[in-house]
Amino acid sequence: MLNMKTQNLLFLFPLFLATAVNAEGNKENCSTLIDGTSQGNWWISFASDMEHALPYFTDGKERCYIGRDISLESLENFRFHAFKETRDSSESIETIYDITIDKNTQIESLKFNAIYSAEKFPSLAVYLPSNELFSGMSTQSINWREGRNLADSEKPADYPYPFMSDDFLSGNAGQHPRQKTDFQTASITLRNDGTEESLNDIPKWRNWWYVSLSGVFIDSAFTFNIDDAYPLDNRGWEYDYTPIYSYDNKTWQRFELDDLKETVSEEAGSVTRTLQITKKFTENKVWLSRFYPYSTDDFDQFYAQLLQTAAQGTLTKETLGYSPVLNKPIDLVTMTNPALPEADKKRVWIHTRTHSAETGGSFLVEGLMNFLASDDPNAKKAMDHLIFHIVPVHNPDGVNAGNYRLNGKSENLEVLWLRDPNDPWYLSAEAPVENQILNTAMRNLTGKEGAFTLALNLHSSQSERETRPFFFPHFGPSALGYDTEESALWDDSIKFIDFVKHYYGENLIEPSPTDGGRTFVPKGYPESWWWANFKNSVMALTLETTYDQAGFAPDYVNQEKYRALGKSLGMAALAYHDLLTPARVSGTPKSRSKRSLDPVLFNSLILDEASSKE
Repeated sequence: MLNMKTQNLLFLFPLFLATAVNAEGNKENCSTLIDGTSQGNWWISFASDMEHALPYFTDGKERCYIGRDISLESLENFRFHAFKETRDSSESIETIYDITIDKNTQIESLKFNAIYSAEKFPSLAVYLPSNELFSGMSTQSINWREGRNLADSEKPADYPYPFMSDDFLSGNAGQHPRQKTDFQTASITLRNDGTEESLNDIPKWRNWWYVSLSGVFIDSAFTFNIDDAYPLDNRGWEYDYTPIYSYDNKTWQRFELDDLKETVSEEAGSVTRTLQITKKFTENKVWLSRFYPYSTDDFDQFYAQLLQTAAQGTLTKETLGYSPVLNKPIDLVTMTNPALPEADKKRVWIHTRTHSAETGGSFLVEGLMNFLASDDPNAKKAMDHLIFHIVPVHNPDGVNAGNYRLNGKSENLEVLWLRDPNDPWYLSAEAPVENQILNTAMRNLTGKEGAFTLALNLHSSQSERETRPFFFPHFGPSALGYDTEESALWDDSIKFIDFVKHYYGENLIEPSPTDGGRTFVPKGYPESWWWANFKNSVMALTLETTYDQAGFAPDYVNQEKYRALGKSLGMAALAYHDLLTPARVSGTPKSRSKRSLDPVLFNSLILDEASSKE
C-alpha cells in the first residue's frame, strides 16, 4: 500500500514543479476581479472578530485572499482605507491606515484590529488606481445605515494566514488533517512514512519535517509547533535538537536556543512531545526544516556544475534502474582517471540515502566528489589508483516523498538485502527493487578488472546533541576469540576509521567500540552481503553522521563541515590503500564536548543505534 504523501506525489508527476510554484492558490475567478471584468460582483471584507484582520475580496460565496489568490503586485496603485466610524453615521472618526499599494508594501501593513466596541465600528474602502471606489455591493465592509453587516462575524475556515505547504521535493508537513494555522501561529503533528498500522508501533521512525510558510508577518513573533504523540511504553525520539530556517530554500540558518522550547506531557499512558519555535522573521515567506534538506534535484544540480569543471572523462553517470513508485532514476556516478588501466586499480563502493531523510551522507558525497575533481595532488593520486563508484540516492521515492526512513512502499531498505538461500551472490525475489538494482551493479562491476576493497554505507543517526559521527565496525580483535578472517576485517576497519579521524579531526569522530560482534552476519544488511561473498577482502562498514553539534559545540555541524568529512573519506581511502603516508596534522579542530565518550560507554550507544537500524 502506498502512503498518502507518496500517492500525492505520484499523481502530481511529471507536473510536480509547476504545481509547487502555484501551490498557494490563485483561484481562477480572482483574476477577473482585478482586470475589471467582474468587479461589480465583488466587495472588500474582513473577519470582524479578529484583532489582526486582513482584508479580502468576496462575492458572498468565494473569497479571494491577498497574498494567496491575489498578489500584492496585481493590486499596485489600489488604495486601501481602513477607519472607524460611529454607529449612526459613516463619518470617519479615526483613520486606521490609508495605504496606496506600491512595490514596497508588505501584506502585514494591511492588518488591523477588527473587534469593535459599542461606540466605534471598523470599516474599509478600496479605491481603484483611477481613484474611483471599487465597485460592488458596498464600498465598506460594514454598512450600518441599512442594518447590514457585510463583514464575516468570525474568521473563515479557509483564512490563509499563514499558508503552510509541503508540496515540494522532500517536503513533509506531518499529518495534513492535523495541521493548524492561525494568526502568526502554525502547528504540525508528525506522521509515519506510510499508512500501515504496524508503523504506529515504531514512533522512532517519525522524525522528519520540512515546510514552507507564506504570509508570515515580519513585525511580530511567529510561533511554530512540532507535535508528536506516542505510547508511554513505546517512546519516540526524545533527544533535543536545533532546527533550521531559510528565506530562499537554499541558504539555511540555525535557530537560537532561546527560540526553542521543549515540552513533554503524559496522560493516560500517552506522551505528547512538542518542540515550539518562536521567532520574529525578517521575510514574509520562510522555510523550516528538521535538518538541511537535500533532494534528488539538489544532487542533479550539483553534478551538472561539477561536470563543468572536472577533467574530461573523469566523471560519469549512468542510470542503473528506476524506483518502483515514482519511476525516478537510481544513478551510479563513477570517478577515476580513464587514461590508466582498471586492472591496476582498486574499486571503492559508496551508497547513501538508503534512509530517505538522512541527508548528512549527501553532503559527504559532495565533499568527496569535489575533492576528487580538484587539482589537489592527493586527489590526482586517488583518481590514478582508485575507482570510486557512488550511488548518491539509493531511495529516491522516499527522498522525494519527504519520508524519514522508508521507501515509497513503506519498506526499510537497509535491512532487506535478502540473500538467495541457495546462492548468496544474488538477492532473493523478495528483496526490494532498489536493493536489486544496486546488487546487480555490484555484481557486474565485480566481473571487471580491478577488485573491490572498500565499501561504505552512509547514514545519519538521531543522537544526543553532542554525539559525533561514528562507524559500525564488525567482529573484534583476535584476543576476544575472533578467527583470522574476522579479526582481519576488524583490524582493517579500525585502521580506516583511524585514518578518517586523522584527516577530519581526532576529536570529531566517536571512539570505536571495543567489540563489534557477529550479529550482522545472518542479517539483511549490505555489509552482510559483502561479508558473505568477499569475507575480509572487502572492508565494508557503515558511517553514521549526526545532526546537531556533532563535536563542534557550542557551534553546530553544517553542510561545509560534512563536505570536509567527505574529503577526509577520500584521504583515508588513499592511506588505507598505502598510497599516502599520513603526516602529522597541525591545528586539528578540538571537540568542546563535556560528555565522556570512552569506548566502553560508546558500546551501549552502538547497540542502541543498531537496534533502531533494524
